[in-house]
Amino acid sequence: MKQLPIPQMSGSLRLSGGHIAYAPAEWSYHKHQHPTYELLYCLEGRATEWINGNSVSLSEGDWLYLNRGVMHSTMTEPDSVFTYFTVHFDMEDEGMKSALSRCSYWCFPDGDTGMAAQLTELRRVLEDGEEADTNLNVRKLRIQSVITTLVAELLLVLEKAEPGPELSGASRKDTELAHTIEKLLTEAVFTSETIESIAKRLYISRNHCTAIFLKVYGIAPHRYLSLMKLKKAKELILRSDDSLESIGERLGFSCASSFSRQFRRWTGHAPAVLRRTDKPRR
Repeated sequence: MKQLPIPQMSGSLRLSGGHIAYAPAEWSYHKHQHPTYELLYCLEGRATEWINGNSVSLSEGDWLYLNRGVMHSTMTEPDSVFTYFTVHFDMEDEGMKSALSRCSYWCFPDGDTGMAAQLTELRRVLEDGEEADTNLNVRKLRIQSVITTLVAELLLVLEKAEPGPELSGASRKDTELAHTIEKLLTEAVFTSETIESIAKRLYISRNHCTAIFLKVYGIAPHRYLSLMKLKKAKELILRSDDSLESIGERLGFSCASSFSRQFRRWTGHAPAVLRRTDKPRR
Protein backbone atom coordinates (compact mmCIF):
# COMPACT_ATOMS: atom_id res chain seq x y z
CA MET A 1 0.00 0.00 0.00
CA LYS A 2 1.28 3.45 -0.93
CA GLN A 3 2.26 5.57 2.08
CA LEU A 4 0.12 8.71 2.51
CA PRO A 5 2.02 11.05 4.83
CA ILE A 6 0.29 13.71 6.92
CA PRO A 7 2.29 16.98 6.75
CA GLN A 8 3.53 18.80 9.82
CA MET A 9 1.23 21.74 10.46
CA SER A 10 1.08 24.69 12.81
CA GLY A 11 -2.18 26.17 11.60
CA SER A 12 -3.88 26.08 14.97
CA LEU A 13 -7.23 27.85 14.90
CA ARG A 14 -7.92 30.17 17.82
CA LEU A 15 -11.54 31.18 18.41
CA SER A 16 -12.17 34.36 20.37
CA GLY A 17 -15.95 34.42 20.33
CA GLY A 18 -18.97 34.17 18.11
CA HIS A 19 -22.70 33.42 18.11
CA ILE A 20 -25.87 32.86 16.16
CA ALA A 21 -28.12 35.78 17.06
CA TYR A 22 -31.17 37.83 16.12
CA ALA A 23 -31.37 41.61 15.74
CA PRO A 24 -34.64 43.54 15.35
CA ALA A 25 -35.44 46.09 12.65
CA GLU A 26 -33.69 49.48 13.00
CA TRP A 27 -31.01 47.94 15.24
CA SER A 28 -27.45 49.18 14.99
CA TYR A 29 -24.02 48.41 16.41
CA HIS A 30 -21.47 51.19 16.74
CA LYS A 31 -18.28 51.54 14.71
CA HIS A 32 -15.58 49.19 16.03
CA GLN A 33 -12.67 46.95 15.04
CA HIS A 34 -11.16 43.65 16.16
CA PRO A 35 -7.61 42.31 16.46
CA THR A 36 -8.87 39.06 14.91
CA TYR A 37 -10.47 37.97 11.63
CA GLU A 38 -14.27 37.94 11.42
CA LEU A 39 -16.64 35.84 9.32
CA LEU A 40 -20.33 36.77 9.22
CA TYR A 41 -23.32 35.12 7.52
CA CYS A 42 -26.83 36.48 7.01
CA LEU A 43 -29.32 33.74 7.85
CA GLU A 44 -32.42 35.92 7.48
CA GLY A 45 -33.36 39.50 6.72
CA ARG A 46 -31.20 42.40 5.58
CA ALA A 47 -28.54 44.67 7.05
CA THR A 48 -25.99 47.22 5.95
CA GLU A 49 -22.35 47.07 6.98
CA TRP A 50 -20.39 50.29 6.86
CA ILE A 51 -16.76 49.34 6.25
CA ASN A 52 -14.07 52.01 6.08
CA GLY A 53 -16.73 54.42 4.84
CA ASN A 54 -18.11 51.99 2.22
CA SER A 55 -21.67 50.62 2.31
CA VAL A 56 -22.08 46.83 1.92
CA SER A 57 -25.61 45.39 1.74
CA LEU A 58 -26.23 41.95 3.21
CA SER A 59 -29.26 39.77 2.55
CA GLU A 60 -30.14 36.14 3.22
CA GLY A 61 -27.39 33.83 1.97
CA ASP A 62 -24.57 36.42 1.97
CA TRP A 63 -21.20 35.95 3.65
CA LEU A 64 -18.93 38.79 4.77
CA TYR A 65 -15.28 38.39 5.64
CA LEU A 66 -13.47 41.15 7.57
CA ASN A 67 -9.72 41.33 7.98
CA ARG A 68 -8.14 42.24 11.31
CA GLY A 69 -8.38 45.88 12.32
CA VAL A 70 -11.01 46.85 9.74
CA MET A 71 -13.33 49.54 11.11
CA HIS A 72 -16.99 48.63 10.62
CA SER A 73 -20.51 49.15 11.97
CA THR A 74 -23.85 47.40 11.39
CA MET A 75 -27.37 48.72 10.80
CA THR A 76 -30.50 46.68 10.08
CA GLU A 77 -33.22 47.84 7.69
CA PRO A 78 -36.33 49.66 9.02
CA ASP A 79 -38.63 46.88 7.81
CA SER A 80 -36.44 43.81 8.30
CA VAL A 81 -35.04 41.71 11.13
CA PHE A 82 -31.51 40.34 10.90
CA THR A 83 -30.62 36.82 11.97
CA TYR A 84 -26.92 36.15 11.60
CA PHE A 85 -23.93 34.02 12.47
CA THR A 86 -20.56 35.56 13.32
CA VAL A 87 -17.23 34.21 14.55
CA HIS A 88 -13.91 35.86 15.42
CA PHE A 89 -10.82 33.76 14.82
CA ASP A 90 -7.06 33.82 14.38
CA MET A 91 -4.50 31.46 12.85
CA GLU A 92 -0.91 30.58 13.80
CA ASP A 93 0.25 29.48 10.34
CA GLU A 94 2.00 32.34 8.51
CA GLY A 95 0.90 31.10 5.09
CA MET A 96 -2.73 31.10 6.15
CA LYS A 97 -2.34 34.56 7.68
CA SER A 98 -0.92 35.83 4.41
CA ALA A 99 -3.87 34.39 2.46
CA LEU A 100 -6.37 35.91 4.88
CA SER A 101 -4.65 39.28 4.68
CA ARG A 102 -5.06 39.63 0.91
CA CYS A 103 -8.04 41.96 1.31
CA SER A 104 -9.64 44.21 3.89
CA TYR A 105 -13.07 42.65 3.36
CA TRP A 106 -14.94 40.44 0.91
CA CYS A 107 -18.68 39.92 0.50
CA PHE A 108 -19.94 36.89 -1.45
CA PRO A 109 -23.08 34.72 -1.78
CA ASP A 110 -23.08 31.21 -0.38
CA GLY A 111 -23.68 29.82 -3.87
CA ASP A 112 -21.77 26.61 -4.42
CA THR A 113 -19.41 27.06 -1.46
CA GLY A 114 -21.50 24.80 0.77
CA MET A 115 -20.43 26.90 3.74
CA ALA A 116 -24.00 27.49 4.92
CA ALA A 117 -24.49 23.73 5.30
CA GLN A 118 -21.80 23.79 7.98
CA LEU A 119 -23.96 26.10 10.08
CA THR A 120 -26.60 23.38 10.38
CA GLU A 121 -23.98 21.15 11.99
CA LEU A 122 -22.75 24.01 14.18
CA ARG A 123 -26.27 24.77 15.41
CA ARG A 124 -26.75 21.08 16.26
CA VAL A 125 -23.49 20.99 18.24
CA LEU A 126 -24.39 24.19 20.12
CA GLU A 127 -27.88 22.92 20.95
CA ASP A 128 -26.51 19.53 22.06
CA GLY A 129 -24.17 21.41 24.38
CA GLU A 130 -27.13 22.57 26.42
CA GLU A 131 -27.63 18.99 27.65
CA ALA A 132 -26.02 18.32 31.03
CA ASP A 133 -24.32 15.06 29.99
CA THR A 134 -22.46 16.56 27.02
CA ASN A 135 -18.69 16.04 27.12
CA LEU A 136 -17.24 19.58 27.11
CA ASN A 137 -13.94 18.60 25.46
CA VAL A 138 -15.69 16.72 22.66
CA ARG A 139 -18.06 19.65 22.13
CA LYS A 140 -15.15 22.11 21.85
CA LEU A 141 -13.43 19.93 19.26
CA ARG A 142 -16.63 19.59 17.22
CA ILE A 143 -17.15 23.37 17.24
CA GLN A 144 -13.54 23.88 16.18
CA SER A 145 -13.93 21.27 13.44
CA VAL A 146 -16.90 23.08 11.91
CA ILE A 147 -15.21 26.50 12.08
CA THR A 148 -12.01 25.04 10.60
CA THR A 149 -14.02 23.74 7.63
CA LEU A 150 -15.59 27.18 7.18
CA VAL A 151 -12.17 28.86 7.21
CA ALA A 152 -10.84 26.32 4.69
CA GLU A 153 -13.72 27.15 2.32
CA LEU A 154 -13.15 30.87 2.94
CA LEU A 155 -9.50 30.52 1.88
CA LEU A 156 -10.65 28.95 -1.40
CA VAL A 157 -13.05 31.84 -1.97
CA LEU A 158 -10.35 34.45 -1.29
CA GLU A 159 -7.94 32.60 -3.57
CA LYS A 160 -10.38 32.87 -6.48
CA ALA A 161 -11.50 36.42 -5.69
CA GLU A 162 -10.79 39.09 -8.27
CA PRO A 163 -8.22 41.63 -7.03
CA GLY A 164 -9.90 44.90 -6.06
CA PRO A 165 -9.13 48.28 -4.52
CA GLU A 166 -9.25 46.80 -1.03
CA LEU A 167 -6.22 44.56 -1.58
CA SER A 168 -3.12 45.76 0.25
CA GLY A 169 -0.76 45.37 -2.72
CA ALA A 170 2.05 44.48 -0.32
CA SER A 171 5.07 42.61 -1.60
CA ARG A 172 6.04 39.22 -0.20
CA LYS A 173 8.92 40.86 1.68
CA ASP A 174 6.60 43.46 3.24
CA THR A 175 4.04 40.80 4.14
CA GLU A 176 6.65 38.62 5.87
CA LEU A 177 7.93 41.64 7.81
CA ALA A 178 4.37 42.57 8.83
CA HIS A 179 3.79 39.01 10.09
CA THR A 180 6.97 39.22 12.16
CA ILE A 181 5.82 42.54 13.63
CA GLU A 182 2.42 41.00 14.42
CA LYS A 183 4.08 38.10 16.23
CA LEU A 184 6.15 40.50 18.35
CA LEU A 185 3.07 42.62 19.08
CA THR A 186 1.23 39.52 20.32
CA GLU A 187 4.18 38.66 22.56
CA ALA A 188 4.23 42.26 23.84
CA VAL A 189 0.71 42.12 25.31
CA PHE A 190 2.02 41.04 28.71
CA THR A 191 5.05 43.35 28.66
CA SER A 192 5.79 47.06 28.64
CA GLU A 193 7.37 46.82 25.19
CA THR A 194 6.56 49.64 22.73
CA ILE A 195 6.35 49.97 18.95
CA GLU A 196 9.68 51.79 19.04
CA SER A 197 11.42 48.96 20.91
CA ILE A 198 9.93 46.38 18.53
CA ALA A 199 11.17 48.39 15.55
CA LYS A 200 14.66 48.53 17.07
CA ARG A 201 14.67 44.74 17.49
CA LEU A 202 13.98 44.46 13.75
CA TYR A 203 16.56 47.15 12.85
CA ILE A 204 13.96 49.38 11.21
CA SER A 205 12.59 52.80 12.07
CA ARG A 206 9.32 53.23 13.94
CA ASN A 207 7.83 55.01 10.91
CA HIS A 208 8.75 52.12 8.62
CA CYS A 209 7.40 49.61 11.13
CA THR A 210 4.08 51.49 11.25
CA ALA A 211 3.85 51.93 7.47
CA ILE A 212 4.48 48.24 6.69
CA PHE A 213 2.05 46.96 9.32
CA LEU A 214 -0.63 49.46 8.24
CA LYS A 215 -0.16 48.50 4.59
CA VAL A 216 -0.64 44.77 5.22
CA TYR A 217 -3.14 44.73 8.09
CA GLY A 218 -5.00 48.01 7.59
CA ILE A 219 -4.44 49.07 11.20
CA ALA A 220 -1.59 50.92 12.92
CA PRO A 221 0.58 48.68 15.15
CA HIS A 222 0.02 50.81 18.27
CA ARG A 223 -3.75 50.50 17.74
CA TYR A 224 -3.45 46.75 17.23
CA LEU A 225 -1.43 46.39 20.45
CA SER A 226 -3.97 48.51 22.33
CA LEU A 227 -6.83 46.31 21.10
CA MET A 228 -4.98 43.16 22.18
CA LYS A 229 -4.22 44.59 25.63
CA LEU A 230 -7.81 45.78 26.05
CA LYS A 231 -9.14 42.34 25.08
CA LYS A 232 -6.87 40.63 27.63
CA ALA A 233 -7.68 43.24 30.28
CA LYS A 234 -11.41 42.60 29.91
CA GLU A 235 -10.89 38.83 30.04
CA LEU A 236 -8.85 39.06 33.25
CA ILE A 237 -11.25 41.52 34.89
CA LEU A 238 -14.31 39.40 34.11
CA ARG A 239 -12.89 35.88 34.40
CA SER A 240 -10.39 36.09 37.23
CA ASP A 241 -10.32 37.23 40.84
CA ASP A 242 -6.94 38.95 40.40
CA SER A 243 -6.72 42.47 41.77
CA LEU A 244 -6.79 45.34 39.26
CA GLU A 245 -3.25 46.20 40.31
CA SER A 246 -2.10 42.65 39.53
CA ILE A 247 -3.87 42.70 36.16
CA GLY A 248 -2.24 46.02 35.31
CA GLU A 249 1.19 44.66 36.19
CA ARG A 250 0.63 41.56 34.03
CA LEU A 251 -0.18 43.82 31.09
CA GLY A 252 3.00 45.82 31.50
CA PHE A 253 1.72 48.86 33.38
CA SER A 254 3.89 50.38 36.09
CA CYS A 255 1.07 50.79 38.62
CA ALA A 256 -2.69 50.44 39.12
CA SER A 257 -3.37 54.13 38.43
CA SER A 258 -1.50 53.96 35.12
CA PHE A 259 -3.56 50.93 34.10
CA SER A 260 -6.79 52.63 35.20
CA ARG A 261 -6.02 55.79 33.20
CA GLN A 262 -5.30 53.81 30.06
CA PHE A 263 -8.43 51.68 30.52
CA ARG A 264 -10.47 54.90 30.78
CA ARG A 265 -8.98 56.12 27.51
CA TRP A 266 -9.86 52.80 25.89
CA THR A 267 -13.42 52.45 27.16
CA GLY A 268 -14.54 55.69 28.79
CA HIS A 269 -14.81 54.15 32.27
CA ALA A 270 -12.57 52.71 34.98
CA PRO A 271 -11.81 48.96 35.11
CA ALA A 272 -13.52 48.76 38.50
CA VAL A 273 -16.80 49.75 36.83
CA LEU A 274 -16.60 46.76 34.47
CA ARG A 275 -16.00 44.40 37.38
CA ARG A 276 -18.89 45.87 39.42
CA THR A 277 -21.24 45.73 36.44
CA ASP A 278 -20.46 42.07 35.84
CA LYS A 279 -20.61 41.07 39.53
CA PRO A 280 -24.28 39.94 39.66
CA ARG A 281 -23.73 37.56 36.72
CA ARG A 282 -20.59 35.91 38.06
